Amino acid sequence: MKRATIATLILLATLSALALAAPKSPPAPPAPPAPERLELDFSDQPESLIHVEVTGLPDSLDLPMRWRHDGSTGDLVRFGEDIVVRVGQRVRGDVVSIGGSVDVLGTVDGDAVALGGRVRIRPGGEVRGEAISIGGKVLHEGSGALRGSSVSMPGLPPWLFDLNVMNMVGQGIKVVQLLVMLVLTLFIAWIATHIAPDRTLRAGAYLKARPGPAFLWGLGLLVGLLPSVVAVVLVGALLCITIIGIPVALLLWVAYAIGLAVLLLWGYLVGAAVLGQWAVGRVRPQEGAPGLWRSLLFGVAVLFLPALLSAALQALGFLAPVATGLGIVLSVFNWVLSTCVALLGIGSVLATRAGMPPRPEVGFAGPGADLPPVPSVPPVPPVPPAPPAYPPAAGETPA
Repeated sequence: MKRATIATLILLATLSALALAAPKSPPAPPAPPAPERLELDFSDQPESLIHVEVTGLPDSLDLPMRWRHDGSTGDLVRFGEDIVVRVGQRVRGDVVSIGGSVDVLGTVDGDAVALGGRVRIRPGGEVRGEAISIGGKVLHEGSGALRGSSVSMPGLPPWLFDLNVMNMVGQGIKVVQLLVMLVLTLFIAWIATHIAPDRTLRAGAYLKARPGPAFLWGLGLLVGLLPSVVAVVLVGALLCITIIGIPVALLLWVAYAIGLAVLLLWGYLVGAAVLGQWAVGRVRPQEGAPGLWRSLLFGVAVLFLPALLSAALQALGFLAPVATGLGIVLSVFNWVLSTCVALLGIGSVLATRAGMPPRPEVGFAGPGADLPPVPSVPPVPPVPPAPPAYPPAAGETPA
């Protein structure tokens, strides 16, 4: 009886172990969740700042998405045209029209400004800032709302804010600036002709004789300008560690700035003098070589003339569009010409050690170099002529 019971228990244990060791079938995959609706609201952000990126979703997930924007924008600026803020549109900034008018039918969170036009707030429109019209009026119609103040200056003519007129005014200011710079440059050139005429002439002679090396010297300065500035700043900063070194550092920085300015301006004048001498030779070949002041006068005028013509052509661009293109070409040509002339002049100043006279050449010592020099023989004075022989008087016999 006991044996049968033990056998039965062993059989049950074996069957249980086999059942546990058998591989289990994988569970059935869960049903995908029902697609939901995702709605994003960007009504408080400008349209230019909206960026939506959804990652990490399974490919099998079909999720309908929709984003909503209320048509709001940031600052709105236009040149030479009208601006209309339409119904339902919201500008989260200022609305500025230069040379046009502003009509508000929607909402403007900032100011509504019109230069050379009017500002009209239509029924249903709202301006939460100020409404400003220069050269026009601020018109407030019906139920339009204006939270800020209303400013208008209708006395100014609207054509004053026309883009063509503003361009002419801007180019006219540029011409005045160029004329002032021309006068200042000529004044500095006059000072240079009186302070260091010989050194300026020596640097100019080097430039005429060796323009290639002079240009390379100028390029070398251009390449080493930034490292030299960094080095001077670092040395000055190290000197500022001690109290005694602070005035030394200040003197170093001031001296470097003054020396660099003098070098650049002097080199520009040397190049202008050589250019002016060439121009005078082409215009009046029958005359001889001009003096230093006349060369500087012609050279500076040649360098400033393209810039003045460029400003004048760009001011008249509204009459002929080709004039604007010619003005830009002349401006680029003037920049290239001035840069090359300055580099040539700066290189010649550096190559001649600021126009100093050349050092005397010392030959190699040969045999007998230790002997004292032979004194020169003084010239023999001329023999005075013999006195003339007078004839004997009457009654005397010649000796």
